[in-house]
Amino acid sequence: MSYHPNSATGGNPAMAGDVTGTAQVSVVEKIRGKNVPTPGLTEDEKILKYDHDTGAYVWIVQPGGGSTPTGTGFRHVTTGVEDAAAALVVNADVAAGAAIVESKLSLNNATHANTNDPVAGEKAALVGTSGTPGAANKYVTDSDARNTNSRTPTSHGSGLHDATVEATANKAAASGYAGLDATTKVPTAQLGSGAASASTFLRGDQSWAAPAGGSASITQVEVDWGEAPARCKTFTVTDATVSVSSQIIINQSGEAPTGRQADENEMEAIICRAVPGAGQFTVYADAMDRQLVRGLYKLNYLVG
Repeated sequence: MSYHPNSATGGNPAMAGDVTGTAQVSVVEKIRGKNVPTPGLTEDEKILKYDHDTGAYVWIVQPGGGSTPTGTGFRHVTTGVEDAAAALVVNADVAAGAAIVESKLSLNNATHANTNDPVAGEKAALVGTSGTPGAANKYVTDSDARNTNSRTPTSHGSGLHDATVEATANKAAASGYAGLDATTKVPTAQLGSGAASASTFLRGDQSWAAPAGGSASITQVEVDWGEAPARCKTFTVTDATVSVSSQIIINQSGEAPTGRQADENEMEAIICRAVPGAGQFTVYADAMDRQLVRGLYKLNYLVG
């Protein structure tokens, strides 16, 4: 470098460089009366810039140099400033008119997947449904609502399926069918043997029979709890129809016993159980809520 007086700068040195870039002076350079900082080892490959705000010259990295890229991808620019690291292209980096082909995109659409597209055999299964689907080329699936109404042709008869409906007159026992009566019902006589009536039923052996009947009568007996209040009592009831294998249902009657009112019967309720014997049974009675009761009680029982 060399310097020389210049009237425009008030005799201060002006900066000039020779082709070799070698400084030609050893004194501190003066430019427009401002001190130029002495370059050091850290100012390698930097340029001199005048800072208008501070009124001084500073050494800076040449614009556009940036940092050494890291990672894998494109250098990324945000708001006009290049990032230090490489980054993948994101949606915001792509202009609306970029017209990027679909093969270079990773689409994630819940309404479509290539695995749901029909294969060639499926597309050829219906006449007119091959090629690219469209308004005039629609694929039909089993859930298509159009399958619920009639389709052309409406007549689907063929030699393999046509049949003549047998007349009602032919549906008789002689033809291997049960005949029909005037109301198109099968006559009861053809359902099974025996007399069919409102009191019979059709058995599994195809015969009409009356259901096995049974009758039962409830017997009532009155027992004396005694005048001394007690929580439980045991009674013996004689009944010739009772055997050791009998089953007996017994409970307190809702009818008031001799000399008692209905409300007394309710307030001093008892529960009973019976143990059968030969020609008799034993009644074990307990007062409800473990209260003390006395007097007469009527019991109803059924022997089975």
